[in-house]
Amino acid sequence: MPIVDGITAIGILAASNPEIAVIALTTFQEPQQVTAALAAGARGYLVKDVEPEVLAARLRTAFDLYALGESIRCAQLRREHPDATDAEEA
Repeated sequence: MPIVDGITAIGILAASNPEIAVIALTTFQEPQQVTAALAAGARGYLVKDVEPEVLAARLRTAFDLYALGESIRCAQLRREHPDATDAEEA
């Protein structure tokens, strides 16, 4: 990558927005690289020769986990602010 390496980019993304599900897609398979990516905030790690079906499944899982987190946050907000109305209801 021209400006920062992938591990640094993962750390920046994860720190700036923890809700982002970063999945490292790389040519590196060394255990140190996997460990560094996960420690930096990646939620998954795939090598670039991954089968398309596996890549699609991992991306769906990441999206589903994000959507689940959003649902949980909305439910928490509704419990904390029961008198608030949704924008759609207004």
